[in-house]
Amino acid sequence: MEYPGAKFTKPFRLTILGVFIAAFLIISPAVILYSIGYRYDWQAGLLRETGAISIDVEPETTVAYLNNIRLKSRMPIRLNNITPGKYTIRLEAENYLTWFKEVEVKNKQTVYIKEINLIQKNEPKLVLAGNVINTALSADGKYLAYALSGNNNVQIKIRNTEHNTDRDLLTIDTGHTPYFSWAKNKNLLAVTTDQTSYNEISFYNADNQNPAIKITSPTGKTITKFQWNDSGEEIYYGLSDNTLHAFNLTSKQNKSLAIKEYADWFLNGSELWMIRPTSTTLRWEIVREVYGYFQKSTEFDTVENNELNILGVKKDAVLIKTGAGQEVTLVYSDHQITFNANKNLISKYNDWWLFWTPSELRTFNYNEEPALLTRSGETLKEVLPLDEYNALLLVWANKTTIIHPYYLVNTPLFEYSINHPVADTEKRILYYVTEVNKQNGLWSLKY
Repeated sequence: MEYPGAKFTKPFRLTILGVFIAAFLIISPAVILYSIGYRYDWQAGLLRETGAISIDVEPETTVAYLNNIRLKSRMPIRLNNITPGKYTIRLEAENYLTWFKEVEVKNKQTVYIKEINLIQKNEPKLVLAGNVINTALSADGKYLAYALSGNNNVQIKIRNTEHNTDRDLLTIDTGHTPYFSWAKNKNLLAVTTDQTSYNEISFYNADNQNPAIKITSPTGKTITKFQWNDSGEEIYYGLSDNTLHAFNLTSKQNKSLAIKEYADWFLNGSELWMIRPTSTTLRWEIVREVYGYFQKSTEFDTVENNELNILGVKKDAVLIKTGAGQEVTLVYSDHQITFNANKNLISKYNDWWLFWTPSELRTFNYNEEPALLTRSGETLKEVLPLDEYNALLLVWANKTTIIHPYYLVNTPLFEYSINHPVADTEKRILYYVTEVNKQNGLWSLKY
Protein backbone atom coordinates (compact mmCIF):
# COMPACT_ATOMS: atom_id res chain seq x y z
CA MET A 1 0.00 0.00 0.00
CA GLU A 2 1.31 3.41 -0.88
CA TYR A 3 -0.01 6.79 0.24
CA PRO A 4 -0.73 9.43 -2.43
CA GLY A 5 2.24 11.79 -2.83
CA ALA A 6 4.66 9.58 -0.83
CA LYS A 7 8.30 9.94 -1.90
CA PHE A 8 9.43 6.65 -0.40
CA THR A 9 7.74 4.16 -2.61
CA LYS A 10 7.71 0.49 -1.71
CA PRO A 11 10.50 -0.44 -4.16
CA PHE A 12 12.62 2.41 -2.75
CA ARG A 13 11.99 1.29 0.83
CA LEU A 14 12.91 -2.28 -0.05
CA THR A 15 16.12 -1.03 -1.66
CA ILE A 16 17.08 0.93 1.48
CA LEU A 17 16.30 -2.10 3.64
CA GLY A 18 18.48 -4.25 1.41
CA VAL A 19 21.31 -1.70 1.65
CA PHE A 20 21.11 -1.67 5.46
CA ILE A 21 21.02 -5.45 5.65
CA ALA A 22 24.02 -5.69 3.32
CA ALA A 23 25.89 -3.04 5.33
CA PHE A 24 25.13 -4.93 8.54
CA LEU A 25 26.36 -8.20 7.07
CA ILE A 26 29.57 -6.52 5.86
CA ILE A 27 30.32 -4.19 8.80
CA SER A 28 29.45 -6.58 11.64
CA PRO A 29 32.09 -9.20 10.73
CA ALA A 30 34.62 -6.39 10.18
CA VAL A 31 33.89 -4.94 13.63
CA ILE A 32 34.08 -8.38 15.21
CA LEU A 33 37.39 -9.17 13.45
CA TYR A 34 38.77 -5.77 14.46
CA SER A 35 37.78 -6.29 18.08
CA ILE A 36 39.54 -9.67 18.28
CA GLY A 37 42.74 -8.34 16.73
CA TYR A 38 42.55 -8.63 12.94
CA ARG A 39 43.76 -5.91 10.56
CA TYR A 40 43.81 -5.64 6.78
CA ASP A 41 47.32 -5.39 5.37
CA TRP A 42 46.84 -3.04 2.40
CA GLN A 43 50.33 -3.67 1.06
CA ALA A 44 50.04 -7.45 1.08
CA GLY A 45 46.28 -7.45 0.44
CA LEU A 46 45.69 -9.88 3.30
CA LEU A 47 43.70 -9.99 6.50
CA ARG A 48 46.15 -10.49 9.36
CA GLU A 49 45.96 -11.17 13.08
CA THR A 50 47.69 -8.57 15.24
CA GLY A 51 49.99 -8.56 18.24
CA ALA A 52 50.85 -6.10 20.99
CA ILE A 53 53.77 -4.23 22.53
CA SER A 54 54.01 -3.56 26.27
CA ILE A 55 56.63 -1.13 27.62
CA ASP A 56 57.27 -0.55 31.32
CA VAL A 57 60.75 0.72 32.25
CA GLU A 58 62.39 3.07 34.73
CA PRO A 59 62.47 6.03 35.12
CA GLU A 60 58.78 6.82 34.70
CA THR A 61 59.69 9.90 32.66
CA THR A 62 61.06 7.71 29.87
CA VAL A 63 59.78 8.63 26.40
CA ALA A 64 59.26 5.77 23.94
CA TYR A 65 59.53 5.94 20.15
CA LEU A 66 58.10 3.34 17.80
CA ASN A 67 59.73 3.51 14.34
CA ASN A 68 60.92 7.04 15.30
CA ILE A 69 57.35 8.14 16.09
CA ARG A 70 57.01 9.45 19.63
CA LEU A 71 54.37 7.74 21.74
CA LYS A 72 52.43 10.23 23.82
CA SER A 73 51.57 7.76 26.57
CA ARG A 74 53.57 7.72 29.81
CA MET A 75 54.91 4.59 31.43
CA PRO A 76 53.58 1.95 31.39
CA ILE A 77 52.64 1.83 27.70
CA ARG A 78 50.37 -0.79 26.10
CA LEU A 79 50.07 -0.84 22.30
CA ASN A 80 47.36 -3.20 21.10
CA ASN A 81 46.42 -4.31 17.59
CA ILE A 82 49.92 -3.95 16.15
CA THR A 83 50.31 -5.39 12.67
CA PRO A 84 52.87 -8.23 12.66
CA GLY A 85 56.30 -7.15 11.50
CA LYS A 86 59.60 -5.68 12.66
CA TYR A 87 59.67 -2.43 14.63
CA THR A 88 62.35 -0.31 16.26
CA ILE A 89 61.84 0.81 19.84
CA ARG A 90 63.86 3.71 21.24
CA LEU A 91 63.73 4.72 24.88
CA GLU A 92 64.96 8.14 25.97
CA ALA A 93 64.95 10.17 29.17
CA GLU A 94 66.68 13.38 30.11
CA ASN A 95 70.22 12.74 31.42
CA TYR A 96 69.99 9.02 30.59
CA LEU A 97 71.67 6.96 27.88
CA THR A 98 69.45 6.01 24.93
CA TRP A 99 68.20 2.42 24.75
CA PHE A 100 67.51 0.97 21.30
CA LYS A 101 66.08 -2.39 20.23
CA GLU A 102 64.56 -3.92 17.08
CA VAL A 103 61.65 -6.23 17.91
CA GLU A 104 59.38 -8.49 15.89
CA VAL A 105 55.65 -8.53 16.58
CA LYS A 106 53.89 -11.82 15.81
CA ASN A 107 50.25 -12.89 15.64
CA LYS A 108 48.49 -13.03 19.00
CA GLN A 109 51.75 -12.40 20.88
CA THR A 110 52.86 -9.54 23.08
CA VAL A 111 56.38 -8.14 22.99
CA TYR A 112 57.37 -7.09 26.51
CA ILE A 113 59.97 -4.42 27.17
CA LYS A 114 60.26 -4.43 30.96
CA GLU A 115 62.68 -4.88 33.87
CA ILE A 116 65.00 -2.19 32.54
CA ASN A 117 66.45 0.74 34.45
CA LEU A 118 68.02 3.17 32.00
CA ILE A 119 71.63 4.15 32.67
CA GLN A 120 72.20 7.69 33.87
CA LYS A 121 74.39 10.01 31.80
CA ASN A 122 76.90 11.46 34.29
CA GLU A 123 80.53 12.52 34.32
CA PRO A 124 83.01 10.41 36.34
CA LYS A 125 84.37 11.93 39.55
CA LEU A 126 87.89 11.44 40.86
CA VAL A 127 87.75 9.85 44.32
CA LEU A 128 91.50 9.81 44.91
CA ALA A 129 94.61 10.13 42.75
CA GLY A 130 97.37 7.57 42.62
CA ASN A 131 98.18 4.02 41.54
CA VAL A 132 95.33 1.95 43.03
CA ILE A 133 96.03 -1.75 42.52
CA ASN A 134 92.97 -3.40 44.09
CA THR A 135 89.50 -2.56 45.44
CA ALA A 136 86.67 -4.30 47.31
CA LEU A 137 83.29 -2.94 48.42
CA SER A 138 81.45 -3.98 51.59
CA ALA A 139 78.06 -5.64 51.18
CA ASP A 140 76.18 -2.49 52.23
CA GLY A 141 78.35 -0.23 50.05
CA LYS A 142 79.41 1.87 53.03
CA TYR A 143 83.10 0.96 52.94
CA LEU A 144 85.60 0.62 50.12
CA ALA A 145 88.88 -1.19 50.75
CA TYR A 146 91.72 -0.26 48.43
CA ALA A 147 95.48 -0.59 48.01
CA LEU A 148 97.57 2.40 46.95
CA SER A 149 100.97 1.57 45.48
CA GLY A 150 103.80 4.08 45.91
CA ASN A 151 107.52 4.09 45.18
CA ASN A 152 108.54 2.22 48.31
CA ASN A 153 105.41 0.54 49.69
CA VAL A 154 101.77 -0.37 49.29
CA GLN A 155 99.30 1.32 51.62
CA ILE A 156 96.09 -0.56 52.45
CA LYS A 157 93.14 1.59 53.54
CA ILE A 158 89.38 1.62 54.07
CA ARG A 159 87.33 4.56 52.80
CA ASN A 160 83.97 5.51 54.30
CA THR A 161 82.02 6.28 51.11
CA GLU A 162 79.38 8.28 53.01
CA HIS A 163 81.84 10.68 54.70
CA ASN A 164 84.77 10.35 52.26
CA THR A 165 87.19 9.64 55.09
CA ASP A 166 90.05 7.12 55.04
CA ARG A 167 91.40 4.75 57.66
CA ASP A 168 94.94 3.38 57.38
CA LEU A 169 95.14 -0.37 57.93
CA LEU A 170 98.68 -1.50 57.14
CA THR A 171 101.67 -0.92 54.89
CA ILE A 172 103.44 -3.68 52.97
CA ASP A 173 106.44 -3.85 50.67
CA THR A 174 106.19 -2.87 47.01
CA GLY A 175 105.64 -5.82 44.68
CA HIS A 176 102.83 -7.37 46.67
CA THR A 177 99.21 -7.36 45.46
CA PRO A 178 96.92 -7.59 48.50
CA TYR A 179 93.66 -9.51 48.44
CA PHE A 180 90.45 -8.29 50.14
CA SER A 181 87.38 -10.25 51.22
CA TRP A 182 84.36 -8.73 52.98
CA ALA A 183 81.99 -10.79 55.13
CA LYS A 184 78.56 -11.14 53.56
CA ASN A 185 76.46 -9.73 56.40
CA LYS A 186 78.88 -7.64 58.44
CA ASN A 187 81.42 -4.92 57.77
CA LEU A 188 84.34 -7.24 58.54
CA LEU A 189 87.28 -7.21 56.15
CA ALA A 190 89.90 -9.93 55.66
CA VAL A 191 93.24 -8.84 54.16
CA THR A 192 96.17 -10.89 52.89
CA THR A 193 99.40 -9.50 51.51
CA ASP A 194 99.11 -11.46 48.25
CA GLN A 195 96.52 -13.23 46.15
CA THR A 196 98.23 -16.57 46.89
CA SER A 197 101.12 -17.90 49.03
CA TYR A 198 100.58 -16.04 52.29
CA ASN A 199 100.87 -17.19 55.88
CA GLU A 200 98.78 -14.57 57.68
CA ILE A 201 95.24 -13.15 57.46
CA SER A 202 94.36 -9.84 59.13
CA PHE A 203 90.75 -8.98 60.03
CA TYR A 204 89.37 -5.48 60.53
CA ASN A 205 85.99 -4.22 61.73
CA ALA A 206 85.24 -1.20 59.53
CA ASP A 207 82.64 0.11 62.00
CA ASN A 208 85.19 0.66 64.78
CA GLN A 209 88.87 1.38 65.31
CA ASN A 210 89.72 -1.86 67.11
CA PRO A 211 93.12 -3.39 66.31
CA ALA A 212 93.36 -6.13 63.73
CA ILE A 213 92.70 -9.75 64.63
CA LYS A 214 95.21 -12.06 62.96
CA ILE A 215 95.48 -15.69 61.98
CA THR A 216 99.06 -16.85 61.56
CA SER A 217 99.75 -20.28 60.10
CA PRO A 218 102.30 -22.60 61.69
CA THR A 219 105.92 -22.21 60.59
CA GLY A 220 106.60 -23.65 57.18
CA LYS A 221 102.94 -23.86 56.18
CA THR A 222 101.12 -21.48 53.89
CA ILE A 223 97.42 -20.68 53.79
CA THR A 224 96.05 -21.93 50.49
CA LYS A 225 92.46 -20.71 50.71
CA PHE A 226 89.97 -19.06 53.08
CA GLN A 227 86.26 -18.22 53.02
CA TRP A 228 83.68 -16.54 55.26
CA ASN A 229 80.63 -18.39 56.48
CA ASP A 230 77.19 -16.73 56.30
CA SER A 231 77.24 -15.34 59.83
CA GLY A 232 80.42 -13.38 59.20
CA GLU A 233 81.77 -14.51 62.57
CA GLU A 234 83.75 -17.50 61.38
CA ILE A 235 86.14 -18.26 58.56
CA TYR A 236 87.39 -21.55 57.21
CA TYR A 237 90.95 -21.79 55.95
CA GLY A 238 93.10 -24.54 54.51
CA LEU A 239 96.83 -25.04 54.92
CA SER A 240 99.43 -26.44 52.57
CA ASP A 241 99.60 -29.66 54.58
CA ASN A 242 96.03 -30.44 53.43
CA THR A 243 94.43 -29.63 56.79
CA LEU A 244 91.30 -27.55 57.26
CA HIS A 245 90.65 -25.14 60.14
CA ALA A 246 87.89 -22.84 61.37
CA PHE A 247 88.48 -19.59 63.28
CA ASN A 248 85.81 -17.71 65.26
CA LEU A 249 86.41 -13.96 65.29
CA THR A 250 84.19 -13.38 68.34
CA SER A 251 85.70 -15.98 70.65
CA LYS A 252 89.09 -15.90 68.84
CA GLN A 253 89.09 -19.68 69.06
CA ASN A 254 90.71 -21.81 66.39
CA LYS A 255 89.71 -25.40 65.74
CA SER A 256 91.19 -28.02 63.46
CA LEU A 257 88.62 -29.97 61.45
CA ALA A 258 89.35 -33.68 61.36
CA ILE A 259 89.08 -33.99 57.60
CA LYS A 260 91.67 -35.80 55.50
CA GLU A 261 92.21 -36.83 51.90
CA TYR A 262 90.39 -34.14 50.03
CA ALA A 263 91.32 -32.56 46.70
CA ASP A 264 89.61 -29.25 47.47
CA TRP A 265 86.86 -27.66 49.59
CA PHE A 266 84.38 -24.82 49.24
CA LEU A 267 82.18 -23.03 51.76
CA ASN A 268 78.77 -22.21 50.28
CA GLY A 269 77.08 -20.06 52.93
CA SER A 270 77.42 -22.35 55.91
CA GLU A 271 77.62 -25.60 53.90
CA LEU A 272 81.02 -27.22 53.49
CA TRP A 273 81.52 -29.00 50.15
CA MET A 274 84.46 -31.24 49.27
CA ILE A 275 85.97 -33.31 46.48
CA ARG A 276 87.26 -36.64 47.74
CA PRO A 277 88.74 -39.66 45.97
CA THR A 278 86.63 -42.79 45.75
CA SER A 279 87.84 -46.34 45.98
CA THR A 280 87.46 -46.54 42.19
CA THR A 281 90.47 -45.39 40.19
CA LEU A 282 90.13 -42.02 38.46
CA ARG A 283 86.72 -41.32 40.00
CA TRP A 284 85.95 -38.62 42.54
CA GLU A 285 82.95 -37.92 44.71
CA ILE A 286 81.46 -34.58 45.68
CA VAL A 287 80.17 -34.48 49.24
CA ARG A 288 78.66 -31.83 51.51
CA GLU A 289 78.47 -31.59 55.26
CA VAL A 290 74.97 -31.88 56.76
CA TYR A 291 74.66 -31.75 60.57
CA GLY A 292 78.27 -32.79 61.00
CA TYR A 293 78.10 -35.69 58.53
CA PHE A 294 79.16 -35.78 54.91
CA GLN A 295 76.53 -36.79 52.38
CA LYS A 296 77.47 -37.80 48.88
CA SER A 297 76.13 -35.54 46.15
CA THR A 298 77.49 -37.15 42.98
CA GLU A 299 80.54 -38.68 41.31
CA PHE A 300 82.51 -37.59 38.29
CA ASP A 301 85.46 -38.70 36.17
CA THR A 302 88.75 -36.91 35.65
CA VAL A 303 92.15 -37.64 34.21
CA GLU A 304 94.93 -38.87 36.45
CA ASN A 305 97.12 -36.45 38.45
CA ASN A 306 95.09 -33.36 37.54
CA GLU A 307 94.79 -30.66 40.17
CA LEU A 308 91.12 -30.20 41.14
CA ASN A 309 89.68 -26.91 42.40
CA ILE A 310 86.10 -26.04 43.34
CA LEU A 311 85.39 -22.63 41.83
CA GLY A 312 81.79 -22.24 42.98
CA VAL A 313 78.63 -23.94 44.22
CA LYS A 314 74.98 -23.13 43.47
CA LYS A 315 72.33 -25.40 44.97
CA ASP A 316 73.93 -28.78 44.20
CA ALA A 317 75.72 -27.66 41.03
CA VAL A 318 79.49 -27.57 41.53
CA LEU A 319 81.95 -25.86 39.20
CA ILE A 320 85.30 -27.65 39.08
CA LYS A 321 88.53 -26.65 37.39
CA THR A 322 90.98 -29.33 36.30
CA GLY A 323 94.50 -28.36 35.39
CA ALA A 324 95.88 -25.01 34.25
CA GLY A 325 93.86 -24.39 31.07
CA GLN A 326 90.49 -22.72 30.51
CA GLU A 327 88.49 -25.93 30.74
CA VAL A 328 86.01 -26.27 33.62
CA THR A 329 83.38 -28.89 34.44
CA LEU A 330 79.93 -28.23 35.87
CA VAL A 331 78.71 -31.27 37.81
CA TYR A 332 75.13 -31.61 39.08
CA SER A 333 72.41 -34.24 39.38
CA ASP A 334 74.67 -36.92 37.88
CA HIS A 335 75.10 -34.64 34.88
CA GLN A 336 78.46 -33.31 33.71
CA ILE A 337 79.10 -30.41 31.30
CA THR A 338 82.55 -29.28 30.21
CA PHE A 339 83.27 -25.89 28.65
CA ASN A 340 85.80 -23.03 28.81
CA ALA A 341 85.83 -20.34 31.51
CA ASN A 342 88.59 -18.21 32.99
CA LYS A 343 86.40 -16.50 35.58
CA ASN A 344 82.96 -16.93 37.14
CA LEU A 345 80.61 -15.26 39.59
CA ILE A 346 77.09 -15.75 40.93
CA SER A 347 74.96 -12.62 40.85
CA LYS A 348 73.13 -11.85 44.08
CA TYR A 349 70.10 -11.12 41.89
CA ASN A 350 68.15 -14.13 40.56
CA ASP A 351 71.08 -16.46 41.37
CA TRP A 352 72.50 -15.97 37.89
CA TRP A 353 75.78 -17.81 37.35
CA LEU A 354 78.12 -16.11 34.88
CA PHE A 355 81.19 -17.66 33.20
CA TRP A 356 83.52 -15.90 30.84
CA THR A 357 86.70 -16.17 28.82
CA PRO A 358 88.36 -13.31 26.89
CA SER A 359 86.03 -14.06 23.97
CA GLU A 360 82.79 -15.52 25.42
CA LEU A 361 80.25 -14.88 28.17
CA ARG A 362 77.86 -17.62 29.29
CA THR A 363 75.04 -17.81 31.82
CA PHE A 364 73.68 -20.75 33.76
CA ASN A 365 70.31 -21.43 35.36
CA TYR A 366 69.79 -24.65 37.24
CA ASN A 367 68.82 -27.71 35.18
CA GLU A 368 69.79 -25.95 31.95
CA GLU A 369 73.02 -26.09 30.04
CA PRO A 370 75.16 -22.92 30.09
CA ALA A 371 73.82 -20.52 27.44
CA LEU A 372 76.04 -18.31 25.32
CA LEU A 373 75.20 -14.65 26.03
CA THR A 374 77.78 -12.91 23.87
CA ARG A 375 80.85 -13.72 21.77
CA SER A 376 83.40 -11.20 20.52
CA GLY A 377 86.82 -10.96 18.95
CA GLU A 378 87.69 -8.31 21.53
CA THR A 379 89.17 -9.20 24.91
CA LEU A 380 86.64 -9.44 27.74
CA LYS A 381 88.37 -8.78 31.07
CA GLU A 382 85.66 -8.42 33.73
CA VAL A 383 81.89 -8.83 34.17
CA LEU A 384 79.95 -7.12 36.95
CA PRO A 385 76.19 -7.13 37.81
CA LEU A 386 74.82 -3.58 38.14
CA ASP A 387 71.19 -3.86 39.27
CA GLU A 388 68.29 -6.10 40.22
CA TYR A 389 67.47 -6.60 36.53
CA ASN A 390 70.93 -8.13 35.94
CA ALA A 391 72.26 -5.36 33.73
CA LEU A 392 75.93 -6.29 33.34
CA LEU A 393 79.05 -4.15 33.09
CA LEU A 394 81.40 -5.62 30.47
CA VAL A 395 85.00 -4.46 30.75
CA TRP A 396 86.85 -4.97 27.47
CA ALA A 397 90.49 -4.36 26.57
CA ASN A 398 89.78 -0.96 25.00
CA LYS A 399 86.23 -0.03 26.05
CA THR A 400 83.53 -0.52 28.66
CA THR A 401 79.89 -1.35 27.83
CA ILE A 402 76.66 -2.28 29.58
CA ILE A 403 74.48 -5.14 28.35
CA HIS A 404 70.83 -5.76 29.21
CA PRO A 405 71.04 -9.54 28.79
CA TYR A 406 67.33 -10.32 28.42
CA TYR A 407 67.26 -8.18 25.27
CA LEU A 408 70.92 -8.48 24.15
CA VAL A 409 71.13 -4.69 24.01
CA ASN A 410 74.63 -3.26 24.39
CA THR A 411 75.06 0.35 25.51
CA PRO A 412 78.51 2.03 25.23
CA LEU A 413 79.69 3.52 28.53
CA PHE A 414 83.39 4.41 28.11
CA GLU A 415 85.64 4.41 25.09
CA TYR A 416 88.45 3.14 27.30
CA SER A 417 89.06 0.19 29.59
CA ILE A 418 88.89 0.27 33.38
CA ASN A 419 90.35 -1.86 36.16
CA HIS A 420 89.14 -3.24 39.51
CA PRO A 421 85.46 -2.28 39.07
CA VAL A 422 83.06 -2.66 42.03
CA ALA A 423 79.43 -1.52 42.17
CA ASP A 424 77.09 -0.36 44.90
CA THR A 425 73.95 -1.69 43.23
CA GLU A 426 71.59 -0.11 45.78
CA LYS A 427 72.91 3.44 45.34
CA ARG A 428 73.85 2.72 41.70
CA ILE A 429 77.44 3.91 42.04
CA LEU A 430 80.33 2.36 40.12
CA TYR A 431 83.89 2.58 41.46
CA TYR A 432 86.82 1.79 39.19
CA VAL A 433 90.47 2.52 38.47
CA THR A 434 91.64 4.19 35.27
CA GLU A 435 93.35 7.22 33.80
CA VAL A 436 91.08 10.05 32.61
CA ASN A 437 92.54 13.22 31.08
CA LYS A 438 96.00 12.11 32.24
CA GLN A 439 94.70 11.78 35.81
CA ASN A 440 95.27 8.28 37.17
CA GLY A 441 93.34 7.13 40.21
CA LEU A 442 90.11 5.77 41.70
CA TRP A 443 86.96 7.15 40.09
CA SER A 444 83.25 6.93 40.78
CA LEU A 445 80.27 7.15 38.44
CA LYS A 446 76.60 7.50 39.35
CA TYR A 447 74.77 5.25 36.90
